[in-house]
Amino acid sequence: MSMKKILLLASIFICSLSPAQEILTLKDCLRMGEDNNPYVKNTRLDILSSKALKGELTWEYFPTVSLYGLGYYAQKPLISISPTDILGTSDFAWELNNAYVNLANENGLKTRYTTMKKGYATSLSLMQPIYAGGRIFNGNRLAAVGIEASQLQAEVKIRDIREEVEGKYWLVVALQEKMTTLDKAGAVIDSLYRFVSSAQEAGLVADADVVNVKQKMAELSSGRVKLRNGLKLAKMDLFNAIGFKYEYLKLDSYRLSGELDSIESVESIVAESDALPIESRLLEIQEKAKKLEKRVSIGEFLPEVGIGLFYAYDNIQNKNSGQFNGMGVISVKIPLTGIGKAAERARRMDYEIEKVRNEKVYLEAQLELQKHQLFLAIETAQSQAEMSKSLMDDAQTQLWRCEGSYKAGRSTLSDLLQAELQYRNAAEQYIDDCIEHRKAVSAYKRRYGTHR
Repeated sequence: MSMKKILLLASIFICSLSPAQEILTLKDCLRMGEDNNPYVKNTRLDILSSKALKGELTWEYFPTVSLYGLGYYAQKPLISISPTDILGTSDFAWELNNAYVNLANENGLKTRYTTMKKGYATSLSLMQPIYAGGRIFNGNRLAAVGIEASQLQAEVKIRDIREEVEGKYWLVVALQEKMTTLDKAGAVIDSLYRFVSSAQEAGLVADADVVNVKQKMAELSSGRVKLRNGLKLAKMDLFNAIGFKYEYLKLDSYRLSGELDSIESVESIVAESDALPIESRLLEIQEKAKKLEKRVSIGEFLPEVGIGLFYAYDNIQNKNSGQFNGMGVISVKIPLTGIGKAAERARRMDYEIEKVRNEKVYLEAQLELQKHQLFLAIETAQSQAEMSKSLMDDAQTQLWRCEGSYKAGRSTLSDLLQAELQYRNAAEQYIDDCIEHRKAVSAYKRRYGTHR
């Protein structure tokens, strides 16, 4: 078997032993965070609840239909009368009563007239409101405003969750990049260790150089362990935030994809930032809702008009047959004693509306300040990332030069190790600055970008 086949089989065998990595993109994490977050789910339920309230109030436009039934059975008849009950207790009444009693006894009749011991009645009514002080119309408008407010609040919650998830996502990416940088530094030190070991055997370098390189290797190994543990915790934090099911022992098999080198310019970001922030629309809706609440409240003191139909069957006296009866009704209610109360309520609601307007003016100024703060944060992060990139490139060039100079015997080991440390610090600083830039861009776009 040729050497190439042996190497190919060996590589296949090694790949089969290493765990396959599952790649998660930022889009995947944002989608899972939005789908699985309980607060986002609750905001969607709030929207459905607001729509249900709107549907509930819509029924106020339709007539109210009621079916009513009554039945009774009395221990004694509700009506029991004799001539004296009608004519009083005069002599004539008593003579007439005695005559009636004698006549009733002779003919087998009752001496008192009784009725309404039992009976029943049923009725069907239909009432259609014509005017209710504007409460039905304005109540439905207020419910529609509530739906819009619920939808905007859901957008705010989704935006906040997405920003939280994205921040956790880029933290993991940053730690992954730092791990890569640490691995590169480890490769440089491993190569250096092999060089100084060979040079020591040849008597070309001092034993102290080997000791120093070993100490650097131990330092990098310790840093790698700490970084790996931090990376695991960051992954767990992210996965918990997006509701992703994971196994602790398999955390190393998950990797996030992300490019840090692409830095958007401030001009391109601001060029597409013409959308009105959600908070501004919520302030407008809040003022509109207060005005509608005032109209609904004042409507309680305005006249009400309704028409209806009433149809009934009754057999109250439990006779052999009852009777049907129907009627049309018109209802007019004009409050007379609530005018002063209505005026005070209107004044109180006006104060509430004025408070909302004052808050709106203040918060709009704060939103404008926030917009400029986010813009300056992008500008600062972009400048810092560009500077860090330049410093990292310079540190990498210096590291290559020091490595070549040391192997050629023109510089000391301390110079090389110092160059390696400077490069590693510069690379980590560049990673941090790129993450800050991405977070600043994300915060700005989610509030003012055309694509949220």
